Amino acid sequence: MSKPLRHGVLFDLDGTLVDSVYQHAFVWHDVLLDHGFCVPHWKVHRAIGLTSDRLLLWLLGHRPPQADALIEAHSRRFLELAASLQPTAGAKALLDDLEARGVPFCAVTSADPQTREALFRALGRELPLAESPKQAPKPGAEPIEAGLRKLDLDPAQVTMVGDAIWDGEAATRAGAHFI
Repeated sequence: MSKPLRHGVLFDLDGTLVDSVYQHAFVWHDVLLDHGFCVPHWKVHRAIGLTSDRLLLWLLGHRPPQADALIEAHSRRFLELAASLQPTAGAKALLDDLEARGVPFCAVTSADPQTREALFRALGRELPLAESPKQAPKPGAEPIEAGLRKLDLDPAQVTMVGDAIWDGEAATRAGAHFI
């Protein structure tokens, strides 16, 4: 007799479970402008979901000498706005439902520890977290593969839920379903 197939869920945290995209786009736009880089809002918005280094490379075409200062300024200003963050509509109910039904899940995020704490505060709870190497962020498959290992499931048994094209690309590369 074969055992039933288990399913699990991987969640992007920043922008998916917590409504934070607007804050990130607003802050990145202003930080870039303050440092002499005029990048249209739409392009900044499109880049949200990438790690800071990849975001700068995608937006500017290179890693500028002041990249560390840009990243630090973004982090600081974003954390100043953290009290305004809210859970995405339905996020808490979804997590409660998955727990009640015994469906395993975890967060797959490249957010730094301070940002992650702010996001968990906004969500009103912490989630199990898949740790992945910082040098291999989304849209690479490695973060999703770390989530698969955390849940001890095969890619065909897992659905990744995210808000950015980068989440979808990572899930596809790892062989997981994506919503």
